[in-house]
Amino acid sequence: MTLSNFFICLLSMYMSSFEKHLLMFFAHFLIRLFFFLFICLSSLYILEIRSIWLHGLQIFSPIL
Repeated sequence: MTLSNFFICLLSMYMSSFEKHLLMFFAHFLIRLFFFLFICLSSLYILEIRSIWLHGLQIFSPIL
C-alpha cells in the first residue's frame, strides 16, 4: 500500500463522515422549517377565523 493510497482512504473516510453529518443537518433544518411554517400558517388560519367570527357578530349585533 503506497502513501497516496493511504491518503485516498483517509479522504474517503472523511468525506463519508462529512456527508453523513451534512445530511443530518439538512434533515433537521427541513423538519424545523416545516414546523415553523406549520405554526405560522395555523396561527394565521386561527386569526382569520376569529376575524370572520367577530365580523359576523358585528353584523348581527350592532352594539358591538
